[in-house]
Amino acid sequence: MSADDDKKIQTGISLPSFSTSKLELYFDDLHISTGTCFFWNAGGRPYVVTNWHNLSGVNPLNGRNMDEKNGARPNKIKFWFAQGEEKEIRPWTQPLEEDDGQKLWLEHPVFCRKVDVACAPILFNGIGNVVPLKAVKEPRIFPFVASEVFILGYPKFVDAGGLPIWKRGSIASEPEVDVDGLPKLLVDTATMRGMSGSPVVMHTNHGMAKDGSYITSAAVMNRLVGVYSGRVETDGEGDVQLGIVWKERVIDEIINGGRRAPQDI
Repeated sequence: MSADDDKKIQTGISLPSFSTSKLELYFDDLHISTGTCFFWNAGGRPYVVTNWHNLSGVNPLNGRNMDEKNGARPNKIKFWFAQGEEKEIRPWTQPLEEDDGQKLWLEHPVFCRKVDVACAPILFNGIGNVVPLKAVKEPRIFPFVASEVFILGYPKFVDAGGLPIWKRGSIASEPEVDVDGLPKLLVDTATMRGMSGSPVVMHTNHGMAKDGSYITSAAVMNRLVGVYSGRVETDGEGDVQLGIVWKERVIDEIINGGRRAPQDI
């Protein structure tokens, strides 16, 4: 998708695709990196949800700059949203900081950078201007271990007419268990650069409720599982092909907590 051109997308496309966008990170006019984000609604206000390391430009594990070449950290973002009945795709750019350097985006109120998820209020009026993923989730189906999921994003920055690529995976750890004592789970999938901040969704017309009962539906059901942030790094031979997914609940915890990221990250 051109950075400058609006595009019209045909209807009949899965709603989670309209809720997901490529995310470009900038320091002034310097393009630093590209990832993925998606839209959320809380209290009647729209938000961009992505990874903490995307908005901060900092590796949360070691505190180093993600941009090794220039050492730049983002102060504005650019994303695309589908507007109106014809779902016209439009670009939007907004700052990440106040004029005095205070951050405009939120981090987890308890775990801070240890939870690699961040939320930025969208700075235009009207929730009708974006398709929030929260509005299309299906709460009846439950994400059991081995459930099929899809990671919606832009692997190596590839898109499909501006819309995300759906990469298949499966839940690899028990969702009720917090991995490493943090609100995250693991998925078995092959992912690539450009997918940081991707929504991880169940997309099916059948599944299981939490009580074990079987559910079928004539329509496709969508359920957000969480936010993808990267692969599990291991020493030694090979790639274990496990991805880290922060559980859905952290999004509302971040928004309700209202903790702005510190200026001195």
